Amino acid sequence: MTVRAEASEWLHRRLGPVVGPMYASRYYPPAESWTGSAAWWHEVPEAAWGGDDDGFVYLLCQKPWDEREFFCLKVPSRYFRDHAKGLSESELGFRLHLSADGSTRFRDERGEGKVPFAQFLIGEEP
Repeated sequence: MTVRAEASEWLHRRLGPVVGPMYASRYYPPAESWTGSAAWWHEVPEAAWGGDDDGFVYLLCQKPWDEREFFCLKVPSRYFRDHAKGLSESELGFRLHLSADGSTRFRDERGEGKVPFAQFLIGEEP
């Protein structure tokens, strides 16, 4: 099963049906990460955050110690627009490299703004 399929199944078990796009990332240890430190990678197209001010984007991050468990970030669509200048743009939208390290966990390390996403973690303590 793919990470996306595992994440989708996990999300449905935990929260039931959700409204909004979901993007999943496997955990990348430092040796495999663009940043050189533990991270998650998400490509979030503009269609996911470009329209509805009241919508949410779900970012699921595979837990390093259990590949079938995930952290869930429920990010308001508006947050992407409000922080666009600090995020790394791609042809599709934004390319996020979220840190998996302690004090910087869930902070984007690719964009110049080092935009934090930890405040959107749901279901457990950051």
